[in-house]
Amino acid sequence: MANRLTGKIVLVTGAASGLGEAQARVFAREGAKVMLADISTAGADAAAKIRDEGGSADFVQLDVSKLESWKDAVSAAVQTFGGLTSLSNTAGIIHYAGVEEETMDGWNRIISVNQTGVLLGMQAALPELVKSGNGAIVNVSSLIALIAAPGSISYV
Repeated sequence: MANRLTGKIVLVTGAASGLGEAQARVFAREGAKVMLADISTAGADAAAKIRDEGGSADFVQLDVSKLESWKDAVSAAVQTFGGLTSLSNTAGIIHYAGVEEETMDGWNRIISVNQTGVLLGMQAALPELVKSGNGAIVNVSSLIALIAAPGSISYV
């Protein structure tokens, strides 16, 4: 461990797998205390792997599209680690549908997770980040959110 993040307490969304899990592992390797958050309870296994590797990690189930779920996740980080210094909004979903096939349910689900979830996370975490005196927010997007891709009309 290089310990570049010693003293940091990071909440990472989408941390049960993929990029979110990879971020959580790197943050822990660098000395941060990490609260993994995901709608999937597989995040508990990812947190256990980090602890097995000598890192400090825990898991909280989070539906990023729900403000109350966000409040619970931030509270879990504060109760477990004593505060919150950083938020990494990494959770995101995609489903493929063109303009003619897209449904309002599909559209709204993507928007509620990929856009509204980011806003709710920042709103829920901001008071603790301000308290830390040096808070940071990272909102992760994908390249497909920046360029057109066939069949991903609702993806942002």
